[in-house]
Amino acid sequence: MRATPGSVCEGFADVFDFALQIDSADPEAIEKSLRIYNGKALINSVNGKEEDMKKIFPLAKKYGGVLVALTLDEDGIPETAQGRLAIARRIIETAAKYGIEKKNIIVDALTMTVGASADAAKITLDSLALIKKSSALKQCSVFPTYPSVCRRGMLSTLPFLRKLFAGGLTRLYQTLCPTR
Repeated sequence: MRATPGSVCEGFADVFDFALQIDSADPEAIEKSLRIYNGKALINSVNGKEEDMKKIFPLAKKYGGVLVALTLDEDGIPETAQGRLAIARRIIETAAKYGIEKKNIIVDALTMTVGASADAAKITLDSLALIKKSSALKQCSVFPTYPSVCRRGMLSTLPFLRKLFAGGLTRLYQTLCPTR
């Protein structure tokens, strides 16, 4: 029997007491998961593309989820911190039109690999600083995405999680990828 987004959400809700992060590019899969999950889930993700915001914001408003807002749009990931800030502002402004509060948005400044660009780390750090300082984004949380360790399996993830908690991490979000 194949697991569905709903059956996986039901299983997680019964077993774990931490927030579930629903990760899918399919709005229908996200909605099925949100409908079943008994809690305030993280919705991963929305970005600055108009089409994506029109699909995801109504779901976040209806089910009360917290949005992970990626700083990319139709043109991709900006190569400057100012470009990422502009997208974050646009996402926040559009979310407000749907009645979504800033406190329910986590801005992801996106981390590119240094192998892709020598300035990648500096751009991410500059993006974080600009977004945190922006008065328009004051109530939002901000973080950078790091390359996924989940694909390597749980055993290699545990030492990484220990380091995160030792470094001050206070909350863990489990990711559900219903379309993978």
